[in-house]
Amino acid sequence: GCAREPQGGWRNPKHRQQWINTLRQYAFPELEKKRINSIDTSDILRVLSPICMQRVHFIDGIAGDEEGKGFDPSRDMELLEAAAQKLPAPRLLIVDPIVSAVAGDSHKNAETRRALQPIVSLAARLGYVALGITHFTKGTAGRDPVERITGSLAFAALARVVLVAAKPRPEPGVEEEPARLFLRAKSNIGPDDGGFAYALERVEVAPDVEGQCVAWGEPLKGAARELLGDAEGEPRDAADYEADDAHSATDEAIEFLRNILSGSEPMLGREVKRLMLGEGYGAKVTRTAREKLGVNITRAGAGKDACSHWALPLVPSIGTGAHSCPQESECTSGHEYENEGTSDAGTDDAEVL
Repeated sequence: GCAREPQGGWRNPKHRQQWINTLRQYAFPELEKKRINSIDTSDILRVLSPICMQRVHFIDGIAGDEEGKGFDPSRDMELLEAAAQKLPAPRLLIVDPIVSAVAGDSHKNAETRRALQPIVSLAARLGYVALGITHFTKGTAGRDPVERITGSLAFAALARVVLVAAKPRPEPGVEEEPARLFLRAKSNIGPDDGGFAYALERVEVAPDVEGQCVAWGEPLKGAARELLGDAEGEPRDAADYEADDAHSATDEAIEFLRNILSGSEPMLGREVKRLMLGEGYGAKVTRTAREKLGVNITRAGAGKDACSHWALPLVPSIGTGAHSCPQESECTSGHEYENEGTSDAGTDDAEVL
């Protein structure tokens, strides 16, 4: 009777029959001899386990891969799409770790965006959710969770939703493990705060086989940054967060400026500023990053033809004590400088960062 009662909710007779067929195949063999009030979590997991595993597919290699290179998401997305199209209804693609999809430098925004776009496009074509898994960078507690993600900011910027999980530090003298946190750090399609507490419980998923399941706790209110701050250490006030934001923005601008100036030839100043502005770095942050990097600036022309070229400073030869400074400043330390316009002597061991 309990099995047949929900059938009234199905409008399509075919779906009603599928419901009872599924129960006959999976639920009845496990539960038909048990009383309703004696069914527990482990019973439900035993019923669901074969159903779930039939819908889960792991990519463990490439057919005919004689060289043994294995599957590489940064190279083999066409093969993945061909395999996914053979599935009846793919709904979720998990890439763990998501950084494996980036063949180049995963700390560079442009390279990361190019590498992730095929995953986004494939998800849109086949109508499934793409979930990338990564970690926080060590030593970043207290900062905005989106900025703590390892690698380029593009990993978070390209995502519609960023969810974070954390295990709070246990309190001294308390044996009970604190509840873990599952929080929204970013969302373009809904609220971007709040979350849930949860715990991991050991349960028997098959005779003599144990596994873990999530036991959801109470809903949590507040921004992910604040909730993580409470869980990871001492509470922080608004001034602490503002200082972190300013420091983080400068660090990121410095790294981006270093990347775009890492070529062998100096770049036009106006082009550098255009690229920096395209990443959201205004004139003030760009100037601060330039000064902290000690960028060499050479100027040429006059009037409408005036232009400047930016280049990273040369690394001094070992033992010479030489260094480089912006050409606009004067040095009174008595040091030697390796800068544009100096002689070639002693520069063989130097390299451009």
